[in-house]
Amino acid sequence: MNVQAKPNRDLLDPNFESYKLSLRRTAVLSASEPNGIDLKTLGHDTFSKLEIRLHFLHNAVFQDSFLPDTFYYFTADGQIKGVVIRRRKELFCSGSTVWKVPSWAEPPKRGSKCNASMKLLSNYAIVCDGAHNLYLLDTGDRTSKGFSPWKVAMEFELPTVAPSAYLMDAIQSPTSLEINCLLLSVAAASGSSKSEVHLDWLTFGIIVETWSLARHRRLSSPSFPDYAVFEHTSSFLTVCTSDPFSAVHDSANPEVKPSEPSQSAPQPSPEDDFVTSSVRFTWSQCPPDASEDDSRLVNVLIHLGSQKSPNVSKEAFKISCISCAPEDHTGFAMHRLIIQMLTEDSEKPPISLCNARLFAPVDCNETMWTYDKETNSLDVTLLKTTPTPWLRLFADVTEEERLNVQYDETTSGSSRLGQTDIDAGQMQGNFNVEQLEDVDMAATDDDVDLLLQRIDGATLKTTMKVELLGNQWLYNAPLKAAGPASHLLCVRHDVDGLLWCPAPQWPLHVATLQAFGYVLASKQSHRFVVSPPAHITGANFAHLPFVAVADLSRHIYVYWQPPARCGADELEDAEDDDAVLLPGPGDGDTELRKRRVGGGEGELRVVHVAWQQVLSLPDAEEIIGFAALASPLPACIVATKQRLYLTSLVEEN
Repeated sequence: MNVQAKPNRDLLDPNFESYKLSLRRTAVLSASEPNGIDLKTLGHDTFSKLEIRLHFLHNAVFQDSFLPDTFYYFTADGQIKGVVIRRRKELFCSGSTVWKVPSWAEPPKRGSKCNASMKLLSNYAIVCDGAHNLYLLDTGDRTSKGFSPWKVAMEFELPTVAPSAYLMDAIQSPTSLEINCLLLSVAAASGSSKSEVHLDWLTFGIIVETWSLARHRRLSSPSFPDYAVFEHTSSFLTVCTSDPFSAVHDSANPEVKPSEPSQSAPQPSPEDDFVTSSVRFTWSQCPPDASEDDSRLVNVLIHLGSQKSPNVSKEAFKISCISCAPEDHTGFAMHRLIIQMLTEDSEKPPISLCNARLFAPVDCNETMWTYDKETNSLDVTLLKTTPTPWLRLFADVTEEERLNVQYDETTSGSSRLGQTDIDAGQMQGNFNVEQLEDVDMAATDDDVDLLLQRIDGATLKTTMKVELLGNQWLYNAPLKAAGPASHLLCVRHDVDGLLWCPAPQWPLHVATLQAFGYVLASKQSHRFVVSPPAHITGANFAHLPFVAVADLSRHIYVYWQPPARCGADELEDAEDDDAVLLPGPGDGDTELRKRRVGGGEGELRVVHVAWQQVLSLPDAEEIIGFAALASPLPACIVATKQRLYLTSLVEEN
């Protein structure tokens, strides 16, 4: 089922203006690691983009979602060390060893190792050595003051196609009798030199008092996932990627096999290519500040070129908009624009000028068209369901390229409505092109539309699809243990960063990072984005006190978030100490200023200005790990190959 991700307007702040640099003191403490912190180098045979993305997926600092003030990391010789952040930050050190990976020095059977990975459960830890070994470790009581040694509860050889895998997520069932693990790997596609991504879903259960594999599921996609998490029941998997994942293996269902190449969407014939090469599409839309009816208009002008209509009548063209959703669909529908032109030979089928999915829904009953014989062009008018501006005419970029689609920047939508008597001064633009910055530009060819996919673990079928057209992935925000998932998905919406939580019917918008989409677009050399583990309240609201961005080296940028209008009171009354509002680095969460709307003698309104901090590390080593915590003190943990850093964000003057 296709559904729409609907932002919660109560979590959007139209009066937010900017971030103000805080001059409040910060502190940076460091601790050296004698054995070095582990980071694998790219193998000599690593050439594909997918393999490079797998390498840069790694964060050397692993945070315990059950104890957010506790962190773990791998040393270069295979030890796992734990670090606890105390309120007395001067006690900060490189931590204590809890376990050593026995297969650390073993060479891989084939290919090269990827970085080791880890996930913490309530009383277990899942460790993947970066090759073909997976360990289930009994951690004991981690709430005690000191670290106790971990014990091996199970050692398992991974059944992945690729020689190495990375642990994306793990979850323990409420009964503690089942553990689900999600491993990501990159392998060559069968019968092709191209690579593809595999998600191996392993389910372990207790059989005769011993942990063993109960079920193995595998999904594949040609695209790398930006987000892949289990829901809290472990019955569903939510994935965000540009191309959907499909099931290729299920040990509980032998009928699940790799599907043959789909023939449902045949490639255009050479004759169709000839037709589209001579046809040119030009489209325009009315600005959202136009009248209520006009702001929804989209005009498509089709220059037919060498194609001629045999007659000028209502039957010369067949133009329709049809729904793309299933018949039993009750959610958000998408529509296809179908345009056909009759041929001189009545026995031949009509010429297909267009059969492509539109960028957003339209009112199918309001589609109108006219044909101009002198210019041999077809003028089609569509009515959007909402006045939200479209980034392009069709959802598929490749379809736009094939149909020679261009946006008409010179034609105003109002001129097509006969509004020729509008004063030219009213039509003046709000900005000049010279005022635009890189972060204002439209998506490039490398930016693809995202698809949020919810997969049923029982059948491995997709139960929900959400197309995030024009929304850029920003980062994954961690949640505290016992939440609906291990992470939230943060994507750009206009200038903000919206955080979405997996849910059965449609994803829930639970928090907003003010202007963070704009901020992150300006950080061209950033390496990591983190925030403290959040807590989702009963009203489906989460407050992130701050979000931090780490450059490739040295610099840390912290952006404090004001409380949302609908959630501040609830957070103040929360019993969870880590859920309450933090003081921030200024005199308050936000600073209120008065601004004149439109300048001059315009109306005064109150705008919000939040705080930002810029921290510098004492050396310029590469940052390989990054994490954030809100309690017992707001701080960031930074890892380089030789040292750990604790950056305290709120210091007493």
